[in-house]
Amino acid sequence: MDPSKHDGEELSQSIDDANKEMREAQARVEVAQNTRATRIANKTGDLYATGQDRVSTIASVVSGVQPIVESEAMKGIRDGITTFFDSIPGVLRALDEVANIHPFIKVAVGAFRVVIELDMKRRDNERKITVLFVEMRDMMEVLIQLRTIQDEDAPGPDGTTIKARLQGLIKRTADDIKDCANVCDAYAKKKLIVKVLKSSSWDDKFKRYVTLFADRRKAFTFALEMHVGKAVDDANRKLESVDTKLDMILKLFSTLVSPEQERLLDFVGTNGGPDAVMKSDDALVTLIKLQLPATTTSKRHTEGGGHQENDPKDELQSLQEELFDSTETAIQRNMELFERKFIVQQRRLLEQMQATVRHEGDRVIDTVLSGPHERIKDSDIYEIWKEMRWRGHVKARHFVLALRDYYFQSIANSDASRDGTAVCVSKDDRWALDYINVSDTSAIAEAFDDDASGFITIAEVNHFTSSRPAGWSLLKWLAYWTRGWHIVQCHYRDKITSLLGEMFALLPTIRAENRILAFKYLNEVWEDVCLFTSSLEDVDNPDDKEDLWPRFSSYVEAEERRLDESLNTFQYCIDGADTLSLITGPGRFEKFLLPLLYLHIRRDLEVFRLCHRNVVIHHYELVDRVDSIRYILDAVDERCTTLEALFRQQHFSPKRQFESFAHGLYQYYWYSDDHGTIKELMEDGFPEIKRWKHGSQALPTPDDILLYPTVSEELSQSEGANALTDEDREAGGVVKDIIGRWYAFFADEWHWPGYPMYTFFIHAGSDEGTFISTAVTPAGEKCKMSGRFEGSSSTAFTATLDFGGSRTWRLTGVLDCVGQSITGRWMLGNEHSDNPDYFFLTRMPPEVLCARPPPWEFKKNKTKALWRFALTYAREQAKRCLSWKYIKEYIDRRKRYVELLLKEEDLDDDTSSVTSSEMEEMEAIERTFSSEQAALCHRILDLKQRAAESIDEYECGVCGEELYDARYTCMQCSIKLDGSVDFCDRPKCLSTRTDIEEAVHLPSHDLVKLRRPVVVHYDLPQLFLAAKEALARAQTTLKHSRSKPSVTDTQNDKPKANADDHDKGDESDDWSSESGSDSQVEEGDSDVDDASEDAGSGSESESNSGSEASDSTASSRGVHSSSRGVRGRRGGGNPKRSNATPACRMCAVTVQRPCFICIECKGVDDVFICGDCDKLLGDGTSDKHPRTHALVRCAVPTISGTEQRLDAIEKRVLELLEKQAAAHRVQISALSDKIARLENLLKASTSAGKSSGTGRRRAPRQ
Repeated sequence: MDPSKHDGEELSQSIDDANKEMREAQARVEVAQNTRATRIANKTGDLYATGQDRVSTIASVVSGVQPIVESEAMKGIRDGITTFFDSIPGVLRALDEVANIHPFIKVAVGAFRVVIELDMKRRDNERKITVLFVEMRDMMEVLIQLRTIQDEDAPGPDGTTIKARLQGLIKRTADDIKDCANVCDAYAKKKLIVKVLKSSSWDDKFKRYVTLFADRRKAFTFALEMHVGKAVDDANRKLESVDTKLDMILKLFSTLVSPEQERLLDFVGTNGGPDAVMKSDDALVTLIKLQLPATTTSKRHTEGGGHQENDPKDELQSLQEELFDSTETAIQRNMELFERKFIVQQRRLLEQMQATVRHEGDRVIDTVLSGPHERIKDSDIYEIWKEMRWRGHVKARHFVLALRDYYFQSIANSDASRDGTAVCVSKDDRWALDYINVSDTSAIAEAFDDDASGFITIAEVNHFTSSRPAGWSLLKWLAYWTRGWHIVQCHYRDKITSLLGEMFALLPTIRAENRILAFKYLNEVWEDVCLFTSSLEDVDNPDDKEDLWPRFSSYVEAEERRLDESLNTFQYCIDGADTLSLITGPGRFEKFLLPLLYLHIRRDLEVFRLCHRNVVIHHYELVDRVDSIRYILDAVDERCTTLEALFRQQHFSPKRQFESFAHGLYQYYWYSDDHGTIKELMEDGFPEIKRWKHGSQALPTPDDILLYPTVSEELSQSEGANALTDEDREAGGVVKDIIGRWYAFFADEWHWPGYPMYTFFIHAGSDEGTFISTAVTPAGEKCKMSGRFEGSSSTAFTATLDFGGSRTWRLTGVLDCVGQSITGRWMLGNEHSDNPDYFFLTRMPPEVLCARPPPWEFKKNKTKALWRFALTYAREQAKRCLSWKYIKEYIDRRKRYVELLLKEEDLDDDTSSVTSSEMEEMEAIERTFSSEQAALCHRILDLKQRAAESIDEYECGVCGEELYDARYTCMQCSIKLDGSVDFCDRPKCLSTRTDIEEAVHLPSHDLVKLRRPVVVHYDLPQLFLAAKEALARAQTTLKHSRSKPSVTDTQNDKPKANADDHDKGDESDDWSSESGSDSQVEEGDSDVDDASEDAGSGSESESNSGSEASDSTASSRGVHSSSRGVRGRRGGGNPKRSNATPACRMCAVTVQRPCFICIECKGVDDVFICGDCDKLLGDGTSDKHPRTHALVRCAVPTISGTEQRLDAIEKRVLELLEKQAAAHRVQISALSDKIARLENLLKASTSAGKSSGTGRRRAPRQ
């Protein structure tokens, strides 16, 4: 063979083998690349690279900023921020001295003092706001130099007085200080997410005021330097240092963020920036979840974690509404409330300055050189403090005992003195000594010791003695705090209970459009408030109320008037802790809690009365009032947190201390797990609810009570801002031609119009060639239009219509030659379409626009479209002349349009979706409606939806679906879990055994059928008690009716159903009614059938809790105790008897299980409802029985109760076995530890024995 040929074959074979190996290697690489580990590694690498890029970016930023941060000037700025609050008192004292010399600066000094006090009450940690106030302080400090100028009217070198130089600046400065404080207040109220997403806008506002105060500081400095005749160069050098500092502050301003804001900013930066996040609902929801851990403040000892958390959907909607408003709008809206804060704080400071009331017995403090007691104002306490040789503070118990002994010794000395010179207690006040006993030590200590530290300081003594009413002696003031305060709190507790009872009584009769809002209010407020009213101890001696109330009533009424006036100033709208502090004033919060709640709930009751029949309130009317009460509860949270920390610090049990502190006021609220449960409420009874009749009391005027306009007032108000602005008057070019009112139709996929008519009032923008408009659509949506013309003389423009959140429209259009109409195309902001939809804006009247054909008809045949336009308009005008026919036609169109809108809104039911023909009908009607007419229809739709609205707080315990209408509530499980355990009406769900948390639901459990929302801990205990009594009677009735007659027989013998048989009071669509029964359950036979029927009402083991609850007597101190005008559960109502022949109230057919019995109908006989008639009630097709009355299910009895008992026994055995196993594991672990220790000891002793031996080793055995 040729060697060359052989070599060629080998080379070819080698190449083939190499190619094969390469292909196999490539295949292995591809497989490896698709493995999970490789994907994770790649993703990790990408994240690492991204992280490295961000680290590099941060490093570059830090390297640029670091020289500035470490400079001496910046250290001075940081020190100024840190020591700001420490420096304020000295600055204010110096400014007051200067203001006494130069009164013309008082307006600025007063404004500065007020905003400083307001900022201190806010107690937040916003460093940006602190920087603003530092600049404000530095500006005001310049005015201190005026003290070197004694005569404000003396002319300077140029003949101008210092007053003339500065007076105008001072007035502008006072206004600027107030405006700046309003901006800070508006910013502080914003959600953390809003602060992050709109940080650039707020930073611009803050920087503007930083620059303004720096410029004003330079103006003050320059004016003072010129007045004293210093050289201009010297003044300029001082001004240059101000500019240098200003530049540094502005560079670092955006970096002054809290750690929480940094965490959210990090997320925003990785998701496209603020604009991208604001347009993404998912990103906003993620931000809300990231924010929640940082904003949870309540630390109540309850499984619920304090106040109810808001639904994420509601949080998202609220956040989007807040983001929709511009910074300017938020500041302007906040100004009205801030004005009130400013006025109240100004009034408070003026009262402090004018407080010259000197109590009888007060000492004049000349010197404090003799000792700490010289600083005490009250002469009696001065003597005690001096005699006991106490220093700056003393233990509270020691102080109280010494005070008591002092007065009793003084009385003894007075009685022993013949000439009466030793008298220090007047005869008119000796009655108070009966209420200063050893048992009152804690009450007196609490009165003096505001901070609950266990020590009383001289400052606390002076504050206590000086805060007593004018004309009151110290003894009377002490008696008030030992007995009177407790009596007053019980007085307010009873009033609050009465007000809430009246609210529940009003609830069923409130107008349907308002009812769900009123229910939500009670659902949010009632339980927390009742935890205070229920935990407060009763007065030990009822006679004290009659004896002491006249002595203290004048002070109580004066305090109530003071709080009421403060609340009225803020229109009973509390928007933060600072506002609450302004309302209450200084002092322990328990002093104000119940009076505040009483006044607030009393005002809210007035809103309930207005809701009865007269007005339809705004959506947010009661929501804002709930928020106000939440701020009160937040203050309680803060107070209880402080108290708990102090009790722990003093080595006391917090829970035990709360039982006695403030007579137990906070006990149930702070430790609410063990109190106010359904079972406890079933034991304690319920408040006697008084029925309120319409017209029995004079109704308040809505304008005096409501925070928002009513629906009728909203309809009469013009939407949007229609007044010309300064920018409108100064506008020029094309923008000037479009300023004013415009009407618009928008097409949607060749439907004309696709939306109702919109109305815009266009204003000139801040920049040249721009325009803006804020409007409200007929559906009630807020929208903002902002646009720009392409050139100064161009009529083409682009605009954006922003509806908030991620919904925006992009418009491009052209203004016609006469400036009367704009035509163009539009598309959604996040889409790109080659064929966008049409829109048409015009100045023509709405009735003319309604007759205009679609834009594409003009494009197809303009002449024909114009003729159609003219004919349509003429025909409509002719119809208007026939007034009655036109009005009837308009009313019919409006009703039909509302029906179609209601059908379109119902998206949960697929069968109710709008058909194509109905959509065309909607469009035809929309073409005939102006924006005002369409808005009226949408408002009618809103009222209908509000009237039919349901609470979305219930879900089926089996399938998990939300329940909006009828639901079955399990009595046994609800009592055990202390909550509403609900199921839907699907047979599968009702017949399923399921585990729900710590309870096991059985199909045989007692179920109450509800078609209305309930306040769990108010309604369910009453309903469950009534249901148990009704079931007991039903068992007796139904077991005597064994055989069911045929349908034919029942129809032939059926008596005529008479609606009059039903109680007249039950024909109304009541939400709640009192129920009670004194009838005793008849004893049944003890046969197998009886046992099986008894099993139908729930297993014995599972219903023990409910049975015990229903058989217990009312306690003397519960959520509703008999000592507060409360009846027990069997204390009222007419006894009911068992029907001899149970028949359905609606169809008169004899009923057998399964059926229902009404637990709310009043009358002698029980009201049975068969299953078929219950379906009619659910469909709303029958009015023979109130639809919203609660029914209890009479289920088909099981064969025996053995299965239920076995389930309960099995559960108990498993629990015992688990407990025993856990105990055994603990014992085995302990034994293992002991054995291990013994082994270690044995090894240690063995090694020790070896080391102490002779060292000789024994030879191993052979």
